[in-house]
Amino acid sequence: MASVSSQVNLFGIDTKKRAAVEKKKPPVAPGAIHHLISVFAQAYEQKFGEPPVILKSDGPLLRNLVQQFGPVKVEQRLRAFMTWDDQFVVDSGYSLRMLHTRWNALAAKCVQLRPAERGTVQGAEATESYLQGLRNSSRR
Repeated sequence: MASVSSQVNLFGIDTKKRAAVEKKKPPVAPGAIHHLISVFAQAYEQKFGEPPVILKSDGPLLRNLVQQFGPVKVEQRLRAFMTWDDQFVVDSGYSLRMLHTRWNALAAKCVQLRPAERGTVQGAEATESYLQGLRNSSRR
């Protein structure tokens, strides 16, 4: 009898081979999660006048998003999330867990609004340059 880890499952997929094929997630740059949490905290305080509750589980959720989409896109979507008027998000209190839960809906909303607001889509380098300019101006 074959071991459990190398048995073929119901769909005919050898789980041992599948595990070998799966890619490791890329590492997250040091400080990226802390930066995103500070962006969230600042936007929340501006919107509601008091600091948000940040849970221990929020870091891994942001790390997962950064590994899938990159820190620039997550920051862009986080800023859009804080201005979103989606009733489900409003009722949740704009928690970071809700950002993770409603990521696909937010992405669809951002993509739908993008052509009307900006014309062409900026590349990652232009976006990073723009965000760096915002960071520098907020430090003054």
